[in-house]
Amino acid sequence: MINILTRTSERPFEFERLYKSIKGQKNNTLRYRHIVCYENDEDLTYLKKYEDIDYFKTDRREIYEKYLSLNFMLNVNNPNCFIHNLYVNELMDEVKEGYIIIIDDDDLLYNDKTFDVIEEIINEIDEDTVAFVQMVHPNSRRLPHISKIKQKEVVRGDIGAPCVIFNSKYVSDDLRWEGWRAADFQFIKKLSEKAIKQEWYEKPIVQVLDSGNQYEKLKKF
Repeated sequence: MINILTRTSERPFEFERLYKSIKGQKNNTLRYRHIVCYENDEDLTYLKKYEDIDYFKTDRREIYEKYLSLNFMLNVNNPNCFIHNLYVNELMDEVKEGYIIIIDDDDLLYNDKTFDVIEEIINEIDEDTVAFVQMVHPNSRRLPHISKIKQKEVVRGDIGAPCVIFNSKYVSDDLRWEGWRAADFQFIKKLSEKAIKQEWYEKPIVQVLDSGNQYEKLKKF
């Protein structure tokens, strides 16, 4: 069972592209659940046409106040503060079983055989193992770089949210996304330190298309 977690905001075309990359998989044996969070009614207009995804609404102010009460250091006036990164914690809390992959709404699965790769990996590992995989940028650059894979080294700028497959057993109060820039790196770094076992694969599962940060204009309330 794989849980695909996605944040979306005002990207109907990009989300549809991601959705089609999932539905277009040749593999029909891998069980999966696509869990999506959205911000406003405009997002809902395109999400509600997809009957086979689970989605819920997030409120920026409520999330901000919730994590302040949990002693998260946040400041919406700081340009490096990204409240939307906290949404990933809400997504992870929706997972009941199985493995987790985090994919942004403007990315897509690498090709139509990606589920085969994911299924092969989760059949090879156990729930104690965190699997590190690759993402591919528009210029065909693959991250993590092969040298980092060989060294099993988590390096800022060389890894991103889609580069880990991990069991939901690792979701806990002391392993959360922070509300700051590069929260994905910080989370992966902590996850790698907590991982009982690791396996690193020179296999891409996500194509990063980087349509730009839709959340930049929403940094303040």
